[in-house]
Amino acid sequence: MKKILVALNPHIKATKEFLVGVSAFAHSHKGWILHLNDEPKSLTEETLKEYAQNGVSGAIICETGVPNFDNILSTSPIPIVSFGSPKENVTSPASMVGYSMSDDEGIGSHAAEYFISLGKSRSYAFVPVLTDEGWSKNICNGFVEKLESEKKEVKIFDVYGEAPKHGIAKEINTAIYDKILEQWLVELPKPASILAACDELGLKVISAARSAGIKIPSQLLVMGVGNVSIVNELSV
Repeated sequence: MKKILVALNPHIKATKEFLVGVSAFAHSHKGWILHLNDEPKSLTEETLKEYAQNGVSGAIICETGVPNFDNILSTSPIPIVSFGSPKENVTSPASMVGYSMSDDEGIGSHAAEYFISLGKSRSYAFVPVLTDEGWSKNICNGFVEKLESEKKEVKIFDVYGEAPKHGIAKEINTAIYDKILEQWLVELPKPASILAACDELGLKVISAARSAGIKIPSQLLVMGVGNVSIVNELSV
C-alpha cells in the first residue's frame, strides 16, 4: 500500500474538481492510502520531510496559497504532482515533479476575443481580486494584452486607488467596496464589457450595476471565471 498526501483546500471549487479526479484515479489504482491535508498553507519543507519519514511516498499538492512553494518543490524527498504551479522548470533533486497548470493568460485572452467578437462595446474593464494573487494578475495580463493588440483600452478596477476620490481610508470593508465599485461602473462609457477574475466578483459587479440602475446586458456585459454554478444562479 502506498501512502499519498493530498494537500488542497476542498472548499475552493477548482480544488474540489481536482479532488474528484484524484479520487477516481485512486479507485482505479488499488493500493493507495490517501491522506488529506485541507490546509495547504501549513505546508513547509520540514512538514513534507516529516510526511516522508512517516511513510508517505508521494504528494499531490494544489499550490495556491502555499508559502515558499518553490523551496518545497526543490527540497522534496518524495515525488510531487502540482496543480497550478506557475513554474515549469522547478524540480526536486531526483526530478520528481509533475505539473498540471491552468492557462490563466489564455483564459483572459479568450474572454477578450469573445467580447471583441460581439462588436458592441465602447469600453472594456477588468475587476481583479483584492489579494495579491498571481492567477488573477495572469488573467488580467491575457485580457489586457489581447485587447491592446486590437487597439482597445482596458480599465482595471483599483478600489484603493478609487478610495481617495470618495474620502475613504484604505481600510476597505465590503460595504465601502461595493459603493466604490458602483460609482466606478457608473463612470464607464457604455456599453461596456467587464471580465471579473472570479464568479464571486462577477456577481458583485452585477449587483453593483443593478443598484446603480445600469441595464444588463444592454449597457453592461459581465463575465466571471470559475463556472461556480451556485454563484452564477444568484446573478439571474
